[in-house]
Amino acid sequence: MGRPKQLLPYHGGTLLDHAISSASNAGCAEVYVVIGAQYGKTTSASIEAAVHFVENVTWYEGIASSIRAGVNAAISRNKNLEAVLITLTDQPLVGTEILGRLVASFFCRKTLAIASTYSGTLGVPAVFSCELFSELLSLRGEEGAKRVLLRHQEEIVSIPVSEAAFDVDVLSDYEALLQR
Repeated sequence: MGRPKQLLPYHGGTLLDHAISSASNAGCAEVYVVIGAQYGKTTSASIEAAVHFVENVTWYEGIASSIRAGVNAAISRNKNLEAVLITLTDQPLVGTEILGRLVASFFCRKTLAIASTYSGTLGVPAVFSCELFSELLSLRGEEGAKRVLLRHQEEIVSIPVSEAAFDVDVLSDYEALLQR
């Protein structure tokens, strides 16, 4: 897109502000924001008290390095962490209500994971129990959290989240978002 999509204007803030607010208001005790190549530009644009910015210095390795950076940061701050919610800034239609439903479902059902289903597949946003942390930390390259979800699809609970199918990857996606 020629610029960090996290900083695109959205609802009086940025896509990043929206994602942080959604996670914070969904029942997440702490929010970890993993940022790679644009770390300096992005962290200065959005500051909140319960938000921890995590620099992914190996961002060039792919999405797996961001997952590892976030999970490692959360574990290092809280050794008794029960679960992590993985969500993406570029899924702006996924808001507080949806994330809250995923988090509440996880704690009610006590399963390995609560995953979103959309476009015929499992994906994020998803809540992963601590039993899956080692698998998330073993991801490499472009392997995303979906790989872990698919590995355990018979043992997890899935919730339809059609809003997660829309993501902002190119300028025309962003323009379509603004038209909603």
